[in-house]
Amino acid sequence: MRTFDRRRFLVGLGGATMALPFLEGLAPKLAKAAGPNPYLFVFSHNNGVSQGGGRHLEQFWPLAEPTAAGTTVTEADLRASLAGGRATGELAGVAQHMNFLRGVDHLDNGKNSPRGQVEHHENGGAQVLTGSGCGWRGGDRSNHNNVIPLSEGFVQRVAREFAVDALYLQGSGAGYGVFGPYIHNRDSLDRNAFLAYQESDYRPLNLYARLFAITRPQELLDSRRSVNDLVKDDLKRVRANPRLSRADIIRLDAHLDAVRSAESMVANCGAPPESSDLMRYVRSSADRNVGRGNPEYFERYSARGFHQQNEDAMIALAVLGVACGSARVVHLFSKAGEGTQNTDMYAPGSPEYENGAPLPMHDYSHSLDGPGEPSKTYQSRLFASNKWTMRRVAKIVQGLKDAGVLDSGLVIAQSEQADGDHLQHNVPFITAGNCGGRLKTGQVVAANCYNNRVLATFGAALGLKDNGAPITNFGGLREGGQREPGGYVDALKSSTFAT
Repeated sequence: MRTFDRRRFLVGLGGATMALPFLEGLAPKLAKAAGPNPYLFVFSHNNGVSQGGGRHLEQFWPLAEPTAAGTTVTEADLRASLAGGRATGELAGVAQHMNFLRGVDHLDNGKNSPRGQVEHHENGGAQVLTGSGCGWRGGDRSNHNNVIPLSEGFVQRVAREFAVDALYLQGSGAGYGVFGPYIHNRDSLDRNAFLAYQESDYRPLNLYARLFAITRPQELLDSRRSVNDLVKDDLKRVRANPRLSRADIIRLDAHLDAVRSAESMVANCGAPPESSDLMRYVRSSADRNVGRGNPEYFERYSARGFHQQNEDAMIALAVLGVACGSARVVHLFSKAGEGTQNTDMYAPGSPEYENGAPLPMHDYSHSLDGPGEPSKTYQSRLFASNKWTMRRVAKIVQGLKDAGVLDSGLVIAQSEQADGDHLQHNVPFITAGNCGGRLKTGQVVAANCYNNRVLATFGAALGLKDNGAPITNFGGLREGGQREPGGYVDALKSSTFAT
């Protein structure tokens, strides 16, 4: 039998636990729906979007013209947008929950930087989610990959104020160059946060274990048993203790009911059955010792198709964690779409599906064409890639909606670049969820501001505070020490925004 202090089942609000150090401190009916808890789910990608200007066609934003006050966008609008060659049309089914923010510039975008044009790559140099500019590690300006952020990242700040650990996830394995050294949104002020990104996980089984305190594949088969059953003998002894008062017994029984209720909530909030394809995949994903173990694993995990399967599993599990209350801050960095073989980016049977495109998507985002391809083939590749990314966002939003928790918090889908040329003007921000009614949704907004103001709006809606008052600026630091004024994107604010 496992030792008593390890018998935990992390579900429900903050986790229902069997540790009972002080019976008098247990409130009855601790388990409750996760809905009232605010959460943050960030989905990041790195190649930018095809949104017009320069060498790129407009193949991304909804057809509706954005306004400073917000233009309503409907399912019909987004379906028309998809038919009109706009990738965000893939979000038609969840249109009423979405916001599309246009005209958001990274504070360190080259216009006001003493360094001139910024062209940082996807290694975290742009740091869009810090809301600040970048400095130079050791003062060395010779390498654009040598930049460091000037302030804390948004994900870390939310996790810190929520008093939870952020769940940093990679959609694909680092072993095949699909994440590698790219440490997104690192926090130069906190070495531990930097390491957290380096140690982020792409193993579905490890994620399941982290969310639900399951440590071995076999335990997945036992996870439907109540933790009360696993410690039944101990509980009998505790309950029979003559030192317990009647009130203590009532509190203990209420706590045990709460544990069962929380476990039931997991089963009812979308936990997949053991026979499902997802759980079969999760169980089989235990061995990630690529190239050193079973050759079958090496063959499967080195295939391009694995990356999409893996990322979709990570999305499903992360959504489950938010729905069940065992995760409140999630940051998933997607690169499974970097290659195209055996993904739904292209139709089954097509050359791209069977063999992959001649170039990785990063090259196409730089407006390059593969060998033997006609000029400007990259345009169709980028459109397919952007649609693929939006389908992943739709999975997240629909999953949270189906679980009944979407409007408890905020989903942010964003890229560190505006487009494949790594520019920082009009950086894409798409959101879903209304943070308990504090944000309006279903809009295309001409934000026309720096990202520090956008992040302040999100932060205030999520409940972030500065000196006890709603946050009004996030980051805002420039390399020279100047601070950009804060404020909010007014079109996003509901009548209860600051409450």
